[in-house]
Amino acid sequence: MNFNLNLQGAQEIGNYMQPGQYSVKVKNFESKESKNGHPQIAITFTHKEEGEFTHFANGDTSNDFAKNWLFTFLKAVGVQDNNGQFSFTEKDIIGKPINIELERKYNDYTEKWNTVLKRFWKFDGTAVYEKYEIKESEKNNSNQQQNSKPSVNDDNPFANANGPIDIQDSDLPFDWNDLIVKNY
Repeated sequence: MNFNLNLQGAQEIGNYMQPGQYSVKVKNFESKESKNGHPQIAITFTHKEEGEFTHFANGDTSNDFAKNWLFTFLKAVGVQDNNGQFSFTEKDIIGKPINIELERKYNDYTEKWNTVLKRFWKFDGTAVYEKYEIKESEKNNSNQQQNSKPSVNDDNPFANANGPIDIQDSDLPFDWNDLIVKNY
């Protein structure tokens, strides 16, 4: 039997960067569209011992946060600007060193823990390397139970959304009596 498989972009299992702080190099920088058709920038970071991590950044430069994020990133990898105007190719970014911090975050939509880019900063010549331990509650288990979700702040009056809501009438911005529908 002959197989013809396109495994482009695949990695060996376990070759993904874990949470921590790393000095890395930019392996790839490309502009693409998200699954929903929005502009996106895919940046792959690589560490010689820990593997790779790909971050998908918002590429919509009309969005202030995305514009500021991209400006800061380009400055951190040493791309020169001319009064905020950047002219470069991916070759100007690939191979550049930068420091990144990865963290574990729970995604309520997918109900899974993911490793995400927390922050980045300019590489100043001093290598950073600190792996964080993944807590048992942050692992994605196939038999994951409700108790593996992040803890809820006890000060949140909506923490027990599946049960009665503990809000005092005096905390409400309206009077319950005004909402009672009267039968005439």
